[in-house]
Amino acid sequence: MVEVGPGPVSQLATVGLPHHHLGRLEPDALSTLLRTSRFGLLDYPAELLGKSGVFAAYAAHGCVVLNTGSSEPPSDGLKAGETHLSLADLRHRPPFIVSAGWHDQVGQQLARWYAPHRLSEQARTLLALAA
Repeated sequence: MVEVGPGPVSQLATVGLPHHHLGRLEPDALSTLLRTSRFGLLDYPAELLGKSGVFAAYAAHGCVVLNTGSSEPPSDGLKAGETHLSLADLRHRPPFIVSAGWHDQVGQQLARWYAPHRLSEQARTLLALAA
């Protein structure tokens, strides 16, 4: 597990998984790390995932998101088990029984969700509304 961010090492470092705390990274270094990562761990209220910048960064880089936050239904067209995983979802579908190609399928679903949320698309929409 690789942990990034300016804060102290999280409590997850004590669960027995190999853990590397990199601290704060510059945007290019963070982007490189995310492009080579398969999963991103997040603890965020599920109903607000569409507003999370960290969730957006994972989506933009093709990471499958595992959200350990609340189990409320996500909003903004997100669906646990299709666009991301929730901790509750893993209780019903452990990762070791997931079919071949599952990672790619979830990543593609998240990429389709994210496409209209990209900053360039948001700016284009705002410019059209202002005209």
